[in-house]
Amino acid sequence: MLRPAVPLGLAFLLGVSCVSFLCMSVLPGSGSPMDAAPTDAASTNARGEGDDPDVVLRLTQLEDSLVASATPELVGASKTDVPHTVAAQVARREELGHILGPDPFRILAVGAAPVRWVLLLRGCDQIALLDGDPFSPDGLRIRTRIPTPPEPSSWTTLDDRYVLVAGEGSGRIALYDTARDLAEVCELDLPAVSLRGIAFDPRSRVGFALDPIGDRALSFLVSDPDRSSNGAIVLSRLDHDLDLPAGPLQAAIAGDFLVTDCLLAHTIVVHRRSTDPDRPWIREATIEHDGPIWSFDVGLLGDTLWVAAGGIEDHPLDRTEGEFGYVDSYLYLYRSVVTDGHAGSFQRIEQWNLSELGVVTPKRVKLEPDRIRVAGFGGEWLASVPWAPDAQEKAGTSGRSAPVTFRVPPGISDFVVDPSGNRLVAVSPLLDALIEIPLSQGADAHADPTTIEGSRGRLAAMRTIPAANASSGDTTTSGDATTSPDAPTPTGPTPIEPATDIADATRRRADLRLGELLVFTTLLTPDNQTDGELSRFTCEACHFEGGIDGRTHYTGRENVFATTKPIRGLGNNVPLFSRSGASSLAEMVPAEFRVANQHRMAAHEIPVSEHPWLCELAPGSSVDSFRQRRAMLQYLFELPPIPQPDRTREWTEDETRGLQVFRDRCARCHLPVLSTRAEEDRVPVEDWTAWLSQPRADLVWAAPFLIKTGVEPYVSEAGARVPSLRRVLWKRPYFTNGTANSLDAVLEDFRHDRAMGWHDPRGVPRDRPDVKALTADERRELGALLRRF
Repeated sequence: MLRPAVPLGLAFLLGVSCVSFLCMSVLPGSGSPMDAAPTDAASTNARGEGDDPDVVLRLTQLEDSLVASATPELVGASKTDVPHTVAAQVARREELGHILGPDPFRILAVGAAPVRWVLLLRGCDQIALLDGDPFSPDGLRIRTRIPTPPEPSSWTTLDDRYVLVAGEGSGRIALYDTARDLAEVCELDLPAVSLRGIAFDPRSRVGFALDPIGDRALSFLVSDPDRSSNGAIVLSRLDHDLDLPAGPLQAAIAGDFLVTDCLLAHTIVVHRRSTDPDRPWIREATIEHDGPIWSFDVGLLGDTLWVAAGGIEDHPLDRTEGEFGYVDSYLYLYRSVVTDGHAGSFQRIEQWNLSELGVVTPKRVKLEPDRIRVAGFGGEWLASVPWAPDAQEKAGTSGRSAPVTFRVPPGISDFVVDPSGNRLVAVSPLLDALIEIPLSQGADAHADPTTIEGSRGRLAAMRTIPAANASSGDTTTSGDATTSPDAPTPTGPTPIEPATDIADATRRRADLRLGELLVFTTLLTPDNQTDGELSRFTCEACHFEGGIDGRTHYTGRENVFATTKPIRGLGNNVPLFSRSGASSLAEMVPAEFRVANQHRMAAHEIPVSEHPWLCELAPGSSVDSFRQRRAMLQYLFELPPIPQPDRTREWTEDETRGLQVFRDRCARCHLPVLSTRAEEDRVPVEDWTAWLSQPRADLVWAAPFLIKTGVEPYVSEAGARVPSLRRVLWKRPYFTNGTANSLDAVLEDFRHDRAMGWHDPRGVPRDRPDVKALTADERRELGALLRRF
């Protein structure tokens, strides 16, 4: 899921193999699925012990080799040829996207007999229309695949025919016609750097696209083709934008209500349609959590608005025991009684600890009339939770029916119920696969807690076609799948391999994919418990899609707090994190294995027989503990920051003047370097413009040293490390104590005295009486520049 977009061809490999026809075995034991007994390999490992020094040494050697192979793209070297260095960094990032695959992120079923499938391919910026059955001997055929706005992640349907797509790589939305093999009908540019979440109101034909950086719902109008003289459909801009809390992620409309999930603010917001032409939508109610909500679904039944939300445990993160406490995944059910068209305050009716069921990091929730289906991106289970709106009108009095769980491969970001009603068809960006989940007819309404349905799951794998194997205008075949003759010619970047032979290159590709799985699934923590503060989780509990969760949590040390930092871009930004101060990934990765496993399991093996979808990446019977650490280190080293799409526009006068303000006020701490591993090798100011004009290349703008900036309490007696300013708008709140919620607030409080600077005026030493604030012009110019970072 976390990869740069790059134009690649696609093939669907539907041969009978351990990947394409997968028989999922049920875990042994009774109780919830994930309470099964540990495997022999895992149970015989020593628990509570530190890593073998030889393991750390081997990881250090690996990291050193990665640093050497990545020069100059990632970690610094001669910058005499800036365009070449920028291009090399871009190519390396594109190669990572090529290795990690096309990322099928969303799925729709259109038509009935025969059904056709529409996929949103986030990793290659495409939307694809397919027909056939991916799990039949005849396989699946790609009818059409065409470009979308960059990094497509959100869509909505219109008039049972059109699909409206938004992406995180621009402010553009595009409309496609499923009745005409996804012909692009029209598009519209909205004033945003990025879009995430889109919704359409069929009554008013008004749509909203969420701006996760500007914290707005941007409004637009979709014309009615039935009222057009030529049957055309047009998108046009409206001026009824809505302000939202931080980080809006998902939007949906039910009746007269617009519901949005704001990830960084940990808030669901409900707006009501009004009759006021100047304020057609009015903020009505909210649901607030202590942590992020990753997905939701909404339904208006009679006079009750229901919201089913999947997110992290609604409890402060607790690190007092040195582990991550109270970060289980939960499903919450809320209701709001609608009176005279107004939604009242929300009441929590039910909650389910999904981690107990093995459903970890729920990124897809579907509210149905008699059940709530929820898939966990990080676990290997999907749950069907029975509910009855009539019985649950009275909170706490309903007889709760037990959820039914289905064993599935991990990484599910979306699913649909097949029109036959006999199966779910899901997509997994982690496995680049379609997944079939058989359903037992009528069996899951009254199942007991130990019932496990759908123990057979099948994968139809999606893989990229190397550029050398494709030719323009020809049909390209791989396995049983055939691409459309009129499909665009797939192209790929020139590989930049640190490996010196084919065997090493193959291992690197497998390790990168395995490392991605370890970061985003419970392969990292197979034996975790969910009792009390103990939790079953993945790295995404704090690092959503490799980014942040908007939390400022107590670290468990004295009075020290910390805000979450991204795990992207760690390869050239050491030391790692404020709390640990790890000087290398070789030091940090083993520590993360220990703390994530609740200090109970120093090492474990991953039996491939229990995770058959691993067989392609891990030939043999198991994945040993060293290979796990090696794979995670390599993935974290190479995982880049997300692209910055706003850099392609022309420079403004304020931004140009901001370069000088940054040089004079900021660059002594936020160093213009390719890597903090080489802090002395600084890029001269005349080259900064080139780096800040390329969406997929970056300087780090950080430092490896600690400094006292006035933001207290300090994580160390020497202060806090200087964080990277890459994607500063994406990383809120600011500072270790989370006291600044906006970039404007950061600049307002900044003080300087020649060579020194402080981010909190209350922490300025008394022997510095001549400190100054930034002028209004400096704040405006510096703020404009930082929005390019």
